[in-house]
Amino acid sequence: MASLRARNCCTQDITISITACLGRCCKVGQIDANQFPLVFLRPNEDGEERSTSKPSPEAQFEAILDCGRHFVLITTGTPTDGPDETAEERKQKALFFKRNKDRMRRFCVGAIVVEGDRPTSVPMRLAAQAMGKAFGFNCHFVANEARAIDQAMRLVEAAAAWSSLRLSS
Repeated sequence: MASLRARNCCTQDITISITACLGRCCKVGQIDANQFPLVFLRPNEDGEERSTSKPSPEAQFEAILDCGRHFVLITTGTPTDGPDETAEERKQKALFFKRNKDRMRRFCVGAIVVEGDRPTSVPMRLAAQAMGKAFGFNCHFVANEARAIDQAMRLVEAAAAWSSLRLSS
């Protein structure tokens, strides 16, 4: 069942949220861009509902993309079978990412899954890699947040160097 879900999420024109592909993280409660260009996708604490006073994850992603600067997505949390989303929520996220695919390709230079002490399953790794390919960035898997930050900074620095090379030629 997991391999079927993993295969489907990346072959149906990005019909699943980015966080679901990136390690099948718990439902996103926070998009934390306080350490921009590091953008953390964090789950809610157990039992905590997403605040209705906060902008939607799509609106938060839109604001990040509007910055027009390179960034790296870092997802933390315990991998699960997937978020509890309705078909309508999945449809809205799919439409959002379809509308923003070019900007994601331009500005998101990578995604990193912090696995912790529980490695991500092979089907989920394949789904994350396929999703990354669709958006034009690589997905990396690391053991802890410190390694994720180190890897993310290297990705941002490499993207900046590549951009400056292209501009100077």
